Amino acid sequence: MGNRRGQLGGNISGIIITILLIGILVGAGFFIFGEFLALSDDESFAVTNESGIWINSTGYQLAGTAYNPRAYSISAARNASDATTISSALYSVSSTGVITNATDVTFDGGFTANVDYTYLGGSSSYEAVNSTIGAFGTVPDLLPLIVLIAMVVIILGLVFTIPGARQGA
Repeated sequence: MGNRRGQLGGNISGIIITILLIGILVGAGFFIFGEFLALSDDESFAVTNESGIWINSTGYQLAGTAYNPRAYSISAARNASDATTISSALYSVSSTGVITNATDVTFDGGFTANVDYTYLGGSSSYEAVNSTIGAFGTVPDLLPLIVLIAMVVIILGLVFTIPGARQGA
């Protein structure tokens, strides 16, 4: 076997290399998924002439169908009965897409309108990458435990491989 004093042997070097390799792969994974998330960022969706919308004091939820719809902006609102344009001063829309009457004027049960609007939402790839990053987020929580187990294995490996360590005590 020769003179190998001061050299790590057996399973110890393999464990250290494995820990380093896992760390590098996890870091690369986070980087790659972060780049995918940036590429699959929010998309702008446009809806033309959504009908049957009630503009009243209780509010009406606009039908954004993309993943995580938000940042609604109404470009035009028309009275459904005579197609006259409704002034934007008469209604307000929240960032979550709830349109409400913005005045003290009460309409008989509100009035129905046809609305054109845009909103931001994520695509299905955005949702998939975001959930994968969330799943990867649990790995750093377990990292101290993995390193502790590896250290115990290294110490036990040193104790059982050093010549003479099992004698005399």
